Amino acid sequence: MTRARALFVEHQPLGMWTATTVDESSGKAIQQFTLDDGPGRAATGSELKSIAESLAANLGPVDAVIYLADHAAGPKDLAPRLISGYPLPVWVIHPAVAIASTIPLQHERFIVVDFAGGGSAMLLKRGAGGAIEDLMECEGDLRRHLSRKSHRQEIQNDLLEDVVGASIPGAPVAVAASTGFVPEPSLPQFDTIFAELLHDLEPMLGVLQSFGVDAAVCVSSLFASEHAAAAFRNAAGLTGDARPLRFILSTGEERYGGALACVSAVKRSPGVWFAGSTDRPTFSLITERRVSYEVKNVSRHIFDLDDPTLATLLDGRETLAVVDRTISDRYDAALSAYAARHLNLVGEMIIDATEVSKSWTLVEQVCEQAIRRGLGREGVIMAVGGGITLDIAGMAASIFRRGIRYVRVPTTLVGMIDAGVGIKQGVNFASKKNILGSFYAPFGCISDHTFLWTLPRRHLACGISEMIKIALMCDRRLFEILEANVADLLGSHFQEPRVAADECILRAQLAMMQQLQSNLFEHDLRRWVDFGHTFSPTLELESDHELAHGEAVALDMALATAIAVRQQVCDRSVLERMVNLYRAATLPVSDALCSSEVLKPGLRDIRLHRGGNLNFVVPTDVGDGIFLQDIDASDIDGAAHILADLEFALTGT
Repeated sequence: MTRARALFVEHQPLGMWTATTVDESSGKAIQQFTLDDGPGRAATGSELKSIAESLAANLGPVDAVIYLADHAAGPKDLAPRLISGYPLPVWVIHPAVAIASTIPLQHERFIVVDFAGGGSAMLLKRGAGGAIEDLMECEGDLRRHLSRKSHRQEIQNDLLEDVVGASIPGAPVAVAASTGFVPEPSLPQFDTIFAELLHDLEPMLGVLQSFGVDAAVCVSSLFASEHAAAAFRNAAGLTGDARPLRFILSTGEERYGGALACVSAVKRSPGVWFAGSTDRPTFSLITERRVSYEVKNVSRHIFDLDDPTLATLLDGRETLAVVDRTISDRYDAALSAYAARHLNLVGEMIIDATEVSKSWTLVEQVCEQAIRRGLGREGVIMAVGGGITLDIAGMAASIFRRGIRYVRVPTTLVGMIDAGVGIKQGVNFASKKNILGSFYAPFGCISDHTFLWTLPRRHLACGISEMIKIALMCDRRLFEILEANVADLLGSHFQEPRVAADECILRAQLAMMQQLQSNLFEHDLRRWVDFGHTFSPTLELESDHELAHGEAVALDMALATAIAVRQQVCDRSVLERMVNLYRAATLPVSDALCSSEVLKPGLRDIRLHRGGNLNFVVPTDVGDGIFLQDIDASDIDGAAHILADLEFALTGT
C-alpha cells in the first residue's frame, strides 16, 4: 500500500525555497531539496497553488501541500488556512504554531526561539481548550543580541549552527548538517559557546518571564547532535538546579508532525474538505447544527384570553393543532375562544393518545391533515397533550415538507419535565417501543402547571417516577424535596405546597436539559437519563401496556438500584429511601414480570440501541451513579428477591 505523503514548502532566507516530502503517519521527512524556480519573496496564494501543482506533477501523488509561512502573523493565521481545495489541497500555517502544537499542554505561555535563518522569537499563548489563541513576534533577528558573531554575513540555514561553526577555526560550513569532514566541537567547547549565548539572551528571556512565560522552545537542527543538545541543557542548568524558565529543545523537524496534526484538527471542524488521491478524491462536509429552543413556564392558564405567551410564540403562523382527546373534552371551548382571538388556526386534529395507537399510521394521518389544511413550509404543528401526543405530532412535523415548526404544550407531568424538554420523538413499530423516531427540536415548549389540576393521580405518579430518575442521578436536593413533600404534592395535584411544587418541576426541567445539552443527538451512548429505561420497554410490552410508562420506569429503577446493592456499589440505605418514596408516591416496587426469564431477552435490543454496550445505569448514592456493562440472570432475580424482602420488611405484606 502506498503511504500517504504531504509536501512541505518553506521560504528560506536569501529568497531560497525548499520542499520536503513527509510521511503523514510518522511526520518524518522522506526527501528534501531546494527549488530553483521559486519566487524570491513570500508567494501569493495563486503562486503557491501553481508551485504546489508543479511539484506534485514532478514528484508523484501527494495528499496535500503545506506552506510553512513565517511572514504572516495575526489571529486568522493561528490555525491552518486552506487556500486551494482542488485539485490539490494547499494549506498555510505559521511554523511557530506547528512547533507549538507539540509542546506539553501545561505550558500556557511560552516563547519559540527559532534559530533558523537570522533567528527569531515568537511569543505564544494557549486558550482554555489548548489551541493557540495569540501569537506575537517579539524579536525578528537574534543576531543583534549575540556577542559571539555568526560564521556568515547572511545566514542561509541555522543561526546556531553558524555561531558554532564560526567558533571552530577554519570551519567552512555549519557543523550539524556536515558529512563528517568538519570536526564536531568538544563538549567543553559547546558548553562555552552555549553559556555565552544564553547569557546574551538572558535580558530578553527575563522580560518574557515577567509576562508569565514559563518555557522557551529552542529550535535548531544542531540539536540533532546529542553532544550539542546535552551541552545546551548543561548551559541552561537543566541538569543541575532548574531555572524557573524551562528549556525545551527541538530539531525543527517536529514542525512537520505538528503541522499535520493542526491540519487534521481543522479538517474535523465545519467545512468542506478534500481527502484521498487527486485522481480519486473524497470530499467530506462537516457542519455544526445549531439547536435552540425554549421551555417557558407560565403562571396563568395558557388559554387565558389575557395571556399572550402562546400567541407571541406562534406569531400569526398557520397552525394545525394536534390535541389529545381527553384534553379536548375538557379544554376545547377555551382553546377555541383563544384561537379565535389570537391564533391563525387552520385546523384541529383530535387523537386518542395511547401506547397502542402510538404508531406510524397515526403519524401519516397527521401529515394527511396537514396536506388537507394546506399547511405550508412556514406553518406550525402544535401538540397539546401528554408525551404520546407530543411524540406523534413531533414525528409528523419532523418529516412533513422535510420539517416544519413544531410547538409543544405538554399537559402531563411527564410531558413537562421529560418528553417536552428534549428533541426526541418516537413511535412504536413491529412490536418494538419507539423503534422509529427522530431528533427534531421544537420551535418552543410552554409548560402550564394548571393542567395538572385535572391530571389523574396515576399519571401524576408516573411524572414523579421521572422526577426520581433525574434526582437520583443528578440532583440530591430534588430527591430530598420529594421525600419531604411527595404525598402532599400528589394529593394536591402539584398545587401545594406551592414553593415545593414549582421547585420540583423547575429543578427537574433544568437538570434534564443540562444533561441533554452536551449530548443532544446522543453521539455518546452513555447517558445518565437512561436510568430506568433498560428493562422498562420490555415491561410495558409484556404487560400489554397495563403498566404505564412511568410505572415501568419505576420498576426498572428499583431493579437497577437493587442490582447495585447486590454488587456492592451502592449502600442499601439508598434503596430503602427509594422504596419509601415509591410508597408515598403510590409507585410499584415489584411486579411478577420482574424476572430474568422475562427481562433478560430484551437486553439484546438494548445493546443494539446503545452501540453494542449495555450502559446499564445504576446509582452509587443519591445524586451519583455509574454504568455497568454486564449483568446476568442471577443479578435480575437476586435484585427481585431483595426488593420483595425489603417490601415485606416495610409493609409486612
